Amino acid sequence: MKKLLLLAVLGAVTLLGSCIRPEKLSFEGIESIQVKGATASQVGIDLGIKATNASGSNLTLTDMQLTISKEGRRIVDIVLRDKARLPRKSSGVMTLPLAIRFDGPLGALGVYSAFSKGLQNTTLSGYVTARAGWGKKKIEIPEMPLDQMARQFGFDPAELLKNM
Repeated sequence: MKKLLLLAVLGAVTLLGSCIRPEKLSFEGIESIQVKGATASQVGIDLGIKATNASGSNLTLTDMQLTISKEGRRIVDIVLRDKARLPRKSSGVMTLPLAIRFDGPLGALGVYSAFSKGLQNTTLSGYVTARAGWGKKKIEIPEMPLDQMARQFGFDPAELLKNM
């Protein structure tokens, strides 16, 4: 599951078209996951991602809403609980305070069931709002296949699901 989160976040951040050029950003993987509370319909986590920002501008994610759907049916939403910042000319861990929302108490079982069958017909869509330097931009993420996105970032979809 953590690799799916990293993949979703990488895709969202890479699509940013503001002051920071994508080649100045790099994401090396997940450093940590801390559960920050759970209810029947959501789990709060702090996702620590190893990241480097070689640009001269701070990158701040101010808002994010990602939806993962399987065969046209929404199975989980991932939202940013608070701002996340990656300072300019830095390398370290960027903490993303996320909330993973699903439908009711049986929603988590539905999520597991959907992903255990593979990433075929699974899509990601949503938006990310980021600020870099003086510019602020909302980037719409059109619906795209999650397995295709995984391959684009060098992840094997079968490997993504192995540790779930």
